This record gives sequence, C-alpha cells and structure tokens, in this order.
Amino acid sequence: TPIKQYSNIKQKRLSPILKWAGGKEQELKHIHPSIPKVVNNYYEPFIGGGAVYFSMNTNKMFINDKSHELINLYALIAKQDKTFFTIINEVMHNWTLLEKIVQNNSNIFIERYKNYSKNKENDLYIKNWVTSFVLKHNIEFKGMFDTTFNVNIPNFLREIEKNIANKMKRMKKIEIERGTLPNEDILDNMESALKSAFYMHFRHLYNNIEKYKIEHSLAVVIFFFIRNYAYSGMFRYNKSGGFNVPYGGIGYNRKNLGKKVD
Repeated sequence: TPIKQYSNIKQKRLSPILKWAGGKEQELKHIHPSIPKVVNNYYEPFIGGGAVYFSMNTNKMFINDKSHELINLYALIAKQDKTFFTIINEVMHNWTLLEKIVQNNSNIFIERYKNYSKNKENDLYIKNWVTSFVLKHNIEFKGMFDTTFNVNIPNFLREIEKNIANKMKRMKKIEIERGTLPNEDILDNMESALKSAFYMHFRHLYNNIEKYKIEHSLAVVIFFFIRNYAYSGMFRYNKSGGFNVPYGGIGYNRKNLGKKVD
C-alpha cells in the first residue's frame, strides 16, 4: 500500500501543556527541516513536554515516557476524563478566589504590612492576625474548603500563616535595601503569599498521595498543577524522595492552568 502523501508538520499546533527538562519547543525551527518529508508513523519513547509530538501531523503516533505520572496526564486529557476537567476547573476557581480575597481586603493587607514594616506589629501579632483573618473571612475562603481536594485543610491553614509571615519578612528586608514598596507591590506580594500557600499545600498532597489515598484523577491534577507552578518549571526531589521545588513567585500569580487543556 503506497504511503499517503501529506504535510508532516502542522500549520497550527498545540503548545506543550507543561514545561519539561530538555524541552524542544525553542529548537523546533532546527528540528523540523531535518524530519523526512513523508512520515507514516511517529514514535517518541520519551515524550516529556511533547513539543515535537504536538507539532507533527502523521497517520499514527506512538508515545511513551518513563514518568508514569506524565503518561497518566496525557491519557486523561486524551480521553476527556470528566472528573479530571472538573477538578481543574475547581482548582482555577480557587486560584482566582485568592486574587479576589486580596483585592477585596486590600486596605487591610496594606495596613498590616506597613505596621509590621514600621515595627508597630511583631511576628507573633502577624501570626495571630492571619488566623483571625481566615476565620473572619470564612465565607470568602469557604469555597476552598468544600471542594474535591478538601484533604488535610489544617495543613493549608498552616501554609497560609507561614507564607504570609515569610513574605512580610522578605518585603521588609527589601525595603531596608531598596526603599519603600508601593501599595501595588505590597498587594502583589500578598497575593503571591496566598498562592504560594495553596501551591505548598498541593505539594504536600503530591508527596503524600498514598498516605491520603487520593483518587487517580485528583492525583493527576495535583501533578499537573505543581509541575506548572513550580519555580522555573524545575523538578527536584530531596533524599527522602519528596518533591521540594518552591512556588514560582509573583510572575506565576495570574497563570491559568485551565487554558492549557481547553
């Protein structure tokens, strides 16, 4: 049977849905000219982020990877798993909710930080304030506690407390070195602190999938989430096998995971 003639490179292609070490997206302009003009079947034993795969237009495509988590992600997206997409939507709803919490209470966040930076309020006061703030604004946070990933919420609350305290210390140090921060920067940092807490909680869940008996679709979403919001797209594990990359920072605050899988 003669091989069907067609263009082997897509004119419009999907971008990789997550950053992967050794990704080839920036090298496609060099790779494409070297691909045969006719490709019937495409095989990729280590798919990674899939930059080349997503750019190819062939009859049949076969992919694999040593990372079972990555293959699980592609499998759920390929079969349009409803649970997976529902959880993704819940995650991004909560991500946006954190933005609104900062926006709706901007004056409070600015006042707290300025008092702290002027030494009017100490670390213990901030710690107690964070706890009381979450309790006082429980309606705004409520949506985050009633979703599919309602697992070990006390850990999430501890992360909020820790990340806001650490962020305030960091901001205070920056002000000493560079001068007073404008209100917009204070709010960006406070949003980053809340979102870092959210990320760190998901990182905790990722490192304890089996302990919490987290079901398959949620486990895949957690993997997808932390791999997209980890600092510089890195993946690194400690001696105990725990994923230990921190949150990407302010530049990741408005990153929308949902758009990657639409």
